[in-house]
Amino acid sequence: MTVNLTQPKMMWHQAMPHIPLQHIEPLNGATVNQLFLVTADGRQWVLRLHAAAAVVDRIQEREQWYLAAAAGLAPELHYWSADNGFCISELGGSNPNKLESAPLLRLLNRLHQLAPITPPISYCDQIERYLSGVSSAPLAQWLALQQQWQQQLYRSELAPCFCHHDLHAGNILERQQHYLAIDFEYASFGHPLFDVAVARAQLPIEQQQQFVVEYYALRQLPYTANEQRALRAATALWHLTNCAWSLAQLHQVGTHSDTVAINKWCKNSKDWLSLNMVS
Repeated sequence: MTVNLTQPKMMWHQAMPHIPLQHIEPLNGATVNQLFLVTADGRQWVLRLHAAAAVVDRIQEREQWYLAAAAGLAPELHYWSADNGFCISELGGSNPNKLESAPLLRLLNRLHQLAPITPPISYCDQIERYLSGVSSAPLAQWLALQQQWQQQLYRSELAPCFCHHDLHAGNILERQQHYLAIDFEYASFGHPLFDVAVARAQLPIEQQQQFVVEYYALRQLPYTANEQRALRAATALWHLTNCAWSLAQLHQVGTHSDTVAINKWCKNSKDWLSLNMVS
Protein backbone atom coordinates (compact mmCIF):
# COMPACT_ATOMS: atom_id res chain seq x y z
CA MET A 1 0.00 0.00 0.00
CA THR A 2 1.34 3.42 -0.99
CA VAL A 3 1.66 5.84 1.93
CA ASN A 4 1.14 9.56 1.38
CA LEU A 5 4.30 11.24 2.67
CA THR A 6 3.11 14.83 2.18
CA GLN A 7 1.96 15.32 5.77
CA PRO A 8 5.08 13.95 7.51
CA LYS A 9 7.29 15.96 5.14
CA MET A 10 5.42 19.14 6.05
CA MET A 11 5.77 18.29 9.74
CA TRP A 12 9.51 17.81 9.38
CA HIS A 13 9.94 21.17 7.65
CA GLN A 14 7.81 22.81 10.35
CA ALA A 15 9.79 21.28 13.20
CA MET A 16 13.32 21.17 11.79
CA PRO A 17 13.60 23.89 9.11
CA HIS A 18 17.35 24.20 9.70
CA ILE A 19 17.99 20.53 8.78
CA PRO A 20 17.30 19.69 5.11
CA LEU A 21 15.26 16.52 4.61
CA GLN A 22 17.04 13.88 2.53
CA HIS A 23 14.67 10.91 2.68
CA ILE A 24 11.53 9.79 4.51
CA GLU A 25 9.76 6.43 4.52
CA PRO A 26 7.19 4.57 6.64
CA LEU A 27 8.60 2.66 9.60
CA ASN A 28 6.94 -0.51 10.85
CA GLY A 29 6.38 -1.20 14.52
CA ALA A 30 3.48 0.98 15.67
CA THR A 31 -0.01 -0.37 16.30
CA VAL A 32 -1.96 2.88 16.59
CA ASN A 33 0.45 5.76 15.92
CA GLN A 34 2.28 6.21 12.58
CA LEU A 35 6.07 6.07 12.41
CA PHE A 36 8.37 7.46 9.73
CA LEU A 37 12.10 6.95 9.35
CA VAL A 38 13.76 10.21 8.37
CA THR A 39 17.26 10.71 6.98
CA ALA A 40 18.53 14.27 7.33
CA ASP A 41 21.97 15.77 7.76
CA GLY A 42 23.48 12.31 7.50
CA ARG A 43 21.56 11.13 10.58
CA GLN A 44 18.47 9.01 11.13
CA TRP A 45 15.45 10.18 13.06
CA VAL A 46 11.95 8.92 13.86
CA LEU A 47 8.91 11.11 13.25
CA ARG A 48 5.89 9.78 15.12
CA LEU A 49 2.42 10.96 14.11
CA HIS A 50 0.18 10.55 17.14
CA ALA A 51 -3.20 8.88 16.85
CA ALA A 52 -5.87 11.36 17.86
CA ALA A 53 -8.09 8.64 19.31
CA ALA A 54 -5.47 7.14 21.63
CA VAL A 55 -6.36 7.15 25.35
CA VAL A 56 -3.18 8.98 26.27
CA ASP A 57 -2.09 12.09 28.17
CA ARG A 58 0.46 13.39 25.66
CA ILE A 59 1.89 16.04 27.98
CA GLN A 60 2.56 13.41 30.62
CA GLU A 61 4.09 11.13 28.00
CA ARG A 62 6.44 13.88 26.84
CA GLU A 63 7.67 14.61 30.37
CA GLN A 64 8.20 10.92 31.14
CA TRP A 65 10.17 10.52 27.91
CA TYR A 66 12.40 13.51 28.72
CA LEU A 67 13.02 12.05 32.17
CA ALA A 68 14.07 8.65 30.82
CA ALA A 69 16.18 10.15 28.02
CA ALA A 70 18.07 12.34 30.50
CA ALA A 71 19.03 9.15 32.36
CA GLY A 72 20.22 7.48 29.15
CA LEU A 73 17.29 5.04 29.13
CA ALA A 74 15.45 6.32 26.04
CA PRO A 75 16.30 7.89 22.67
CA GLU A 76 16.77 11.66 22.74
CA LEU A 77 13.57 13.58 22.06
CA HIS A 78 14.26 16.53 19.73
CA TYR A 79 10.83 18.02 19.06
CA TRP A 80 7.28 17.86 20.39
CA SER A 81 4.60 19.81 18.54
CA ALA A 82 2.57 22.42 20.39
CA ASP A 83 -0.68 20.65 19.47
CA ASN A 84 0.74 17.28 20.68
CA GLY A 85 0.14 15.90 17.20
CA PHE A 86 3.63 14.60 16.47
CA CYS A 87 7.17 14.34 17.79
CA ILE A 88 10.67 13.74 16.46
CA SER A 89 13.36 11.71 18.18
CA GLU A 90 16.70 10.18 17.32
CA LEU A 91 16.44 6.65 15.92
CA GLY A 92 18.07 5.30 19.06
CA GLY A 93 18.74 1.75 17.93
CA SER A 94 16.94 -1.30 16.58
CA ASN A 95 14.64 -3.91 18.07
CA PRO A 96 16.72 -6.88 19.29
CA ASN A 97 16.21 -10.10 17.34
CA LYS A 98 15.98 -11.87 20.68
CA LEU A 99 15.61 -10.23 24.08
CA GLU A 100 18.32 -11.10 26.58
CA SER A 101 17.54 -11.32 30.27
CA ALA A 102 20.54 -9.40 31.64
CA PRO A 103 20.18 -6.11 29.69
CA LEU A 104 16.40 -6.25 30.13
CA LEU A 105 16.86 -6.57 33.87
CA ARG A 106 19.27 -3.63 33.94
CA LEU A 107 16.85 -1.46 31.96
CA LEU A 108 13.94 -2.35 34.21
CA ASN A 109 15.89 -1.73 37.40
CA ARG A 110 17.15 1.66 36.21
CA LEU A 111 13.71 2.77 35.02
CA HIS A 112 12.35 1.96 38.46
CA GLN A 113 14.95 4.25 40.03
CA LEU A 114 13.67 7.33 38.18
CA ALA A 115 11.81 9.89 40.27
CA PRO A 116 8.04 9.69 39.59
CA ILE A 117 6.51 12.95 38.33
CA THR A 118 2.85 11.89 38.31
CA PRO A 119 0.34 10.93 41.02
CA PRO A 120 0.03 7.21 41.89
CA ILE A 121 -2.05 5.20 39.44
CA SER A 122 -5.01 2.95 40.27
CA TYR A 123 -5.02 0.09 37.79
CA CYS A 124 -8.73 -0.50 38.40
CA ASP A 125 -9.51 3.14 37.64
CA GLN A 126 -7.38 2.96 34.49
CA ILE A 127 -9.28 -0.11 33.31
CA GLU A 128 -12.60 1.65 33.93
CA ARG A 129 -11.41 4.68 31.93
CA TYR A 130 -10.56 2.46 28.97
CA LEU A 131 -14.00 0.86 29.14
CA SER A 132 -15.89 4.15 29.35
CA GLY A 133 -18.45 4.07 26.55
CA VAL A 134 -17.48 0.49 25.63
CA SER A 135 -19.39 -2.68 26.44
CA SER A 136 -17.53 -4.42 29.26
CA ALA A 137 -19.66 -7.57 29.09
CA PRO A 138 -16.86 -9.71 27.56
CA LEU A 139 -14.71 -8.96 30.62
CA ALA A 140 -17.37 -9.08 33.34
CA GLN A 141 -16.10 -12.19 35.15
CA TRP A 142 -12.61 -10.68 35.50
CA LEU A 143 -13.72 -7.14 36.26
CA ALA A 144 -15.42 -8.56 39.34
CA LEU A 145 -11.98 -9.65 40.59
CA GLN A 146 -9.89 -6.61 39.70
CA GLN A 147 -10.13 -4.89 43.10
CA GLN A 148 -9.04 -8.12 44.78
CA TRP A 149 -6.07 -8.38 42.43
CA GLN A 150 -5.04 -4.79 43.07
CA GLN A 151 -5.20 -5.31 46.84
CA GLN A 152 -3.03 -8.41 46.52
CA LEU A 153 -0.54 -6.53 44.35
CA TYR A 154 -0.08 -3.78 46.93
CA ARG A 155 0.64 -6.32 49.66
CA SER A 156 4.04 -6.69 48.01
CA GLU A 157 7.06 -5.40 49.91
CA LEU A 158 8.16 -3.57 46.76
CA ALA A 159 7.35 0.13 46.88
CA PRO A 160 5.52 1.95 44.07
CA CYS A 161 7.84 3.78 41.68
CA PHE A 162 8.22 5.10 38.13
CA CYS A 163 6.86 2.42 35.78
CA HIS A 164 6.82 2.11 32.00
CA HIS A 165 3.69 -0.10 31.96
CA ASP A 166 4.19 -1.29 28.36
CA LEU A 167 7.68 -2.78 28.23
CA HIS A 168 7.06 -5.40 25.57
CA ALA A 169 9.62 -6.39 22.94
CA GLY A 170 8.40 -3.81 20.41
CA ASN A 171 9.11 -1.00 22.86
CA ILE A 172 12.73 -1.96 23.47
CA LEU A 173 15.70 -0.87 21.35
CA GLU A 174 19.25 -2.18 21.46
CA ARG A 175 22.24 0.13 21.14
CA GLN A 176 25.79 -1.00 21.84
CA GLN A 177 24.64 -3.98 23.92
CA HIS A 178 22.39 -1.78 26.06
CA TYR A 179 18.60 -1.59 25.96
CA LEU A 180 16.58 1.60 25.65
CA ALA A 181 12.84 2.00 26.20
CA ILE A 182 10.51 3.78 23.80
CA ASP A 183 6.80 4.64 23.85
CA PHE A 184 6.11 6.27 27.21
CA GLU A 185 2.38 6.68 26.53
CA TYR A 186 1.39 4.74 29.64
CA ALA A 187 4.34 5.48 31.93
CA SER A 188 3.38 6.74 35.39
CA PHE A 189 3.82 6.24 39.13
CA GLY A 190 2.76 2.61 39.57
CA HIS A 191 3.75 -0.73 41.00
CA PRO A 192 7.03 -2.26 39.75
CA LEU A 193 5.53 -5.75 39.54
CA PHE A 194 3.31 -4.61 36.67
CA ASP A 195 6.50 -3.94 34.68
CA VAL A 196 8.05 -7.18 35.89
CA ALA A 197 4.99 -9.09 34.67
CA VAL A 198 5.19 -7.52 31.20
CA ALA A 199 8.98 -7.86 30.87
CA ARG A 200 9.02 -11.44 32.15
CA ALA A 201 6.54 -12.50 29.46
CA GLN A 202 8.93 -11.32 26.73
CA LEU A 203 11.50 -13.96 27.68
CA PRO A 204 11.57 -17.71 26.99
CA ILE A 205 9.62 -19.54 29.66
CA GLU A 206 12.74 -21.28 30.99
CA GLN A 207 14.28 -17.87 31.84
CA GLN A 208 11.27 -16.23 33.42
CA GLN A 209 11.59 -17.52 36.99
CA GLN A 210 15.28 -16.61 37.22
CA PHE A 211 14.53 -13.15 35.81
CA VAL A 212 12.09 -12.49 38.65
CA VAL A 213 14.45 -13.85 41.32
CA GLU A 214 17.27 -11.65 40.03
CA TYR A 215 15.01 -8.60 40.00
CA TYR A 216 14.20 -9.18 43.67
CA ALA A 217 17.90 -9.64 44.42
CA LEU A 218 18.59 -6.23 42.87
CA ARG A 219 15.90 -4.77 45.10
CA GLN A 220 17.40 -6.61 48.10
CA LEU A 221 14.20 -8.47 48.89
CA PRO A 222 13.43 -12.20 49.07
CA TYR A 223 11.02 -13.64 46.53
CA THR A 224 8.56 -15.06 49.05
CA ALA A 225 5.17 -16.73 48.63
CA ASN A 226 3.54 -13.35 49.26
CA GLU A 227 5.59 -11.81 46.44
CA GLN A 228 4.64 -14.67 44.14
CA ARG A 229 0.96 -13.97 44.81
CA ALA A 230 1.53 -10.26 44.21
CA LEU A 231 3.24 -10.96 40.88
CA ARG A 232 0.39 -13.24 39.84
CA ALA A 233 -2.06 -10.45 40.65
CA ALA A 234 0.05 -7.97 38.67
CA THR A 235 0.02 -10.34 35.71
CA ALA A 236 -3.76 -10.63 35.90
CA LEU A 237 -4.13 -6.83 36.03
CA TRP A 238 -1.80 -6.48 33.05
CA HIS A 239 -3.86 -8.89 30.97
CA LEU A 240 -7.14 -7.27 32.02
CA THR A 241 -5.70 -3.83 31.21
CA ASN A 242 -4.62 -5.17 27.82
CA CYS A 243 -8.15 -6.43 27.13
CA ALA A 244 -9.74 -3.13 28.19
CA TRP A 245 -7.26 -1.10 26.12
CA SER A 246 -7.89 -3.33 23.10
CA LEU A 247 -11.67 -2.93 23.35
CA ALA A 248 -11.26 0.85 23.63
CA GLN A 249 -9.00 0.99 20.57
CA LEU A 250 -11.30 -1.20 18.50
CA HIS A 251 -14.27 0.96 19.53
CA GLN A 252 -12.61 4.16 18.30
CA VAL A 253 -10.32 2.61 15.73
CA GLY A 254 -8.44 5.01 13.48
CA THR A 255 -7.48 4.60 9.86
CA HIS A 256 -3.96 3.47 10.72
CA SER A 257 -4.68 1.16 13.66
CA ASP A 258 -3.47 -2.42 13.31
CA THR A 259 -6.73 -4.18 14.17
CA VAL A 260 -5.24 -7.61 13.52
CA ALA A 261 -2.54 -7.07 16.15
CA ILE A 262 -5.01 -5.53 18.62
CA ASN A 263 -7.42 -8.45 18.29
CA LYS A 264 -4.54 -10.90 18.73
CA TRP A 265 -3.34 -9.20 21.93
CA CYS A 266 -6.87 -9.16 23.31
CA LYS A 267 -7.37 -12.85 22.57
CA ASN A 268 -4.03 -13.81 24.12
CA SER A 269 -4.87 -11.91 27.30
CA LYS A 270 -8.36 -13.42 27.49
CA ASP A 271 -6.84 -16.87 27.05
CA TRP A 272 -4.40 -16.25 29.92
CA LEU A 273 -7.16 -14.97 32.20
CA SER A 274 -9.35 -17.96 31.36
CA LEU A 275 -6.57 -20.36 32.34
CA ASN A 276 -5.15 -18.44 35.30
CA MET A 277 -7.95 -16.59 37.08
CA VAL A 278 -6.57 -15.23 40.33
CA SER A 279 -8.83 -15.64 43.32
